Amino acid sequence: MLLAANLQPIFPYVCFLLHIEEQEDFMKRVRALGVFFVLVGFLFVTVPIFAAGPPVVINEVMYNPTGSEAAGEWVELYVDASPGDMSGWTVQDASGATFTFPALAPVAGEYIILHTGSGTDDLTPPVYELYWGRGTGVWNNTGDEILLTDGTTGVDYIAFGSATPTITGSLIWSGTNPTAAEGYTISLKNNGVDTNTGDDWEQAGTTVTRGPSSMGMDNTAPAEVWVDDDFSAGNSGGHTWGVDAFSVIQDGLIAVADNGTVNIANGIYTETLSVSTKSVALLGESEAGVTVDTSLASTGYGISVSGDLTTTIRSLTLVGPLSATNGYGIKIAGDNARATIENVTVTDSGRSGIDLNGLAAVTITDVT
Repeated sequence: MLLAANLQPIFPYVCFLLHIEEQEDFMKRVRALGVFFVLVGFLFVTVPIFAAGPPVVINEVMYNPTGSEAAGEWVELYVDASPGDMSGWTVQDASGATFTFPALAPVAGEYIILHTGSGTDDLTPPVYELYWGRGTGVWNNTGDEILLTDGTTGVDYIAFGSATPTITGSLIWSGTNPTAAEGYTISLKNNGVDTNTGDDWEQAGTTVTRGPSSMGMDNTAPAEVWVDDDFSAGNSGGHTWGVDAFSVIQDGLIAVADNGTVNIANGIYTETLSVSTKSVALLGESEAGVTVDTSLASTGYGISVSGDLTTTIRSLTLVGPLSATNGYGIKIAGDNARATIENVTVTDSGRSGIDLNGLAAVTITDVT
């Protein structure tokens, strides 16, 4: 039917080409038919038929929360296109445990959060909160499957952890299953972009960066985040808590995009820092005011950067680690890595204040 409709505009030309006067020689007929087939071929090339993607996709999953499994588990769905009334849709795990959706008609750009535990449904757009009402967790911490259906047909699917994919029918799954440590979520790298492969997914962040206060938000990492040891869910300096505002520097490092910036307000931060997957700038408010205290780490690195990354560390004081044999203040390693360290004080690092291994280029200014 689609082909017939598309041929209508060229039908008079086809007829003209085929009704050549009898006196025309055979070669002209052949040329005319050749033009006809070229026109038909052009239609097939320029009028492709694409299968539409799923209107609703599994977007992010907290399957292994800290604390109560039932209270902490959740699955986030993103609405790419209006699915109409979702009553009767289901979410299932590998064992067949099934949640059935109530009447719900979200539109494109909205989110649905399915909590495993008990609570009162909130059907207020753009983020719909649904509660399964289970007293125990549903998602296996070592690995499981999530199947979203419209009640009869599979709509979207994901396998995570050690689960062996068992999906059948029109849905497919390929690549390496995503996985996350306790307290972390897995999420699509690009919000709503799902090509049915584990390569679309990543470990998204801690319960701070992807916890209940930030569900129903775009998965895209922010280019700039702010860290202040006084920040909290109710006080984040005009930024969004758990998205671009944190009280722990490492949480900011996890959340920020590649080539992003972590701004650190004056304060004392008792933690070690590790970067291995992205280039980043750590910018303290002032050298005297920002203290990263790693003295509780008896061995290892205060700030560790590994890989061919570009790193800037500016305006802070690093304390520790204290070990005389294995205590390194700042360790940056990578044959093609680049580093800039400016206005930094490193103190009480037992073995080495700054250890640079490899590196293609480094700039050190006003470091004590």
